[in-house]
Formats: sequence, structure tokens, C-alpha cells
Amino acid sequence: MKTCLLAVLLLIGCGAGQVSPERDQETAPGAGSATESATESATESGVADVDPAPEPEPSGPLIPRCGAPSGAQLTDFSGLSTGDGALHHVRVVHRGGAWQPAAHIDMPRHHATALSWTNLSDFQTLQASSTEPLRFTFSVLSVTRERREGPNVVFTDYRARIERVCSATTSEERPEGALLASISLDLSRCAELEGAAVRAAHELAACTTHAQCVIVPISVCDVDGLGCHWAPANRERAPDALTGSLQALSGAPCPIASCDCPTPPTRARCQRGFCVAR
Repeated sequence: MKTCLLAVLLLIGCGAGQVSPERDQETAPGAGSATESATESATESGVADVDPAPEPEPSGPLIPRCGAPSGAQLTDFSGLSTGDGALHHVRVVHRGGAWQPAAHIDMPRHHATALSWTNLSDFQTLQASSTEPLRFTFSVLSVTRERREGPNVVFTDYRARIERVCSATTSEERPEGALLASISLDLSRCAELEGAAVRAAHELAACTTHAQCVIVPISVCDVDGLGCHWAPANRERAPDALTGSLQALSGAPCPIASCDCPTPPTRARCQRGFCVAR
């Protein structure tokens, strides 16, 4: 698969305030046939002034405006781990032909770091939205490090998968949401999978006495017919059907929200043959 690269190259240390034209053309190690690269130089303190990006409306399809962020904000590279699936987010702007963080990211002195986006091709709409700031939510797949000759710099390349993209615009006329990495995948089964989960939860809640009813935790929060990370259930029935249907839903390329849930109920009772929360 074609890899599109965003190389955020920060050189920190004495005499490293400028980046040579030759280095500007470098491709990060392991990035494959990158078609986008950009470099930035940093001051002695590692922080450079960045002009605020304008927010004109793009001429093409609109990217939904951002809601609450998922994962940790990228402010330095010390918290990035590989292969753990953890989500991070960063505000980016399109500069120098590439998507770059809108502000410098802190790192140790005498270090240079690149973020290589591995799946920009999943988000074709970005080509029409290069004039506005966006938020990339991403996970880190791998990391490579090498010490380069010349300036005594350790070069680190993080290969990152973009999981979702949203617009950092504040315009309330823009609907809230995000473009997902799975946007090019078949989402036609999502309604079917949600329906299967609701039916399994309904069957699990069948009861004859109050003593059978409990509240159980579940892995979703935004499926109609289910509670926010909870469901009433009959303690005497096996939960396998509900567990399996929720796993199938989570494993499919279906949008799954991250919800701020109220405190779940702690008790349930049997009402008209089914457990309900009290």
C-alpha cells in the first residue's frame, strides 16, 4: 500500500537552528516511497513560533467538526508506545505539502523525530480540506531509531496509523463527527450487527422473578436499546450470545462512540417477563 509521509523533523541543540536544503529532501527511514515530506527547524529551547492557521472553508466535501477528543494529546514524544493500540491526537495544518502539527512537539535535546502517516490514502477528502486545521487521532504501529553522522542527532521515526480525522473549526454550522480510517470499508452490516446485539440483550434479560435480575457491564454505550456500558440481565442465563454479538460489532468497521456515561444503575427487577433497571 502506498505510504504517505509526514516528517516532522525537529533538530535541537547547539548549532542546530537551521535545516539544510539537502535534509529537507530526505525521506524518513523505513517510510517507503513517500510522496509527502516536510521539515521544520527549532530554536535552542526546542520551541518555534507558529503563526495561527486561517480557517477558510474548503471548496470540496466538508469534514465534520471535532467533538470531545479520544486518547491523549500529543505534546511530547515520551508517551508514545508502539503496538498497544493506544489513541493519541494532535492538531495539524497543511504546510509545505504535508500535514504537520500546528505547534512544535517537545523532545530531548539532540534528537530529531518524524511522524510517518501510513494510511493517508484512506482519507481522500483531505485533499479538498488542506486550507483548514484538523485533528488527527492516531495509533503508533512501530518505531525506528538511528544515530546520524554530521550533527550528533538521534533520528526517530514513528509510523502511525490515522484512526479518525475531524475539523478543528469552531463553526456550529458544521455537523459534529469524524472521518474514520475504515471509511473505505463496507459498513453495510453495521445495522445488522447492532440489531443482533440488541436481540441478544433482550433474550438475556428474560426472567420470571426479581431475584434473577442484575446489571451487567457491556462494551458499548451508543447502541439503541442498550444502556450506557450496562445492560439488565438474568443471572441464570449464559451471556455468550450477547458477548459474541458485541465482539462482532466491535471488530467490524462500524463507528463506535466514546461516551461520558452517568453512574449506572445497581439494581434490576423482573417486569412483564424481562429484567429492567431500577
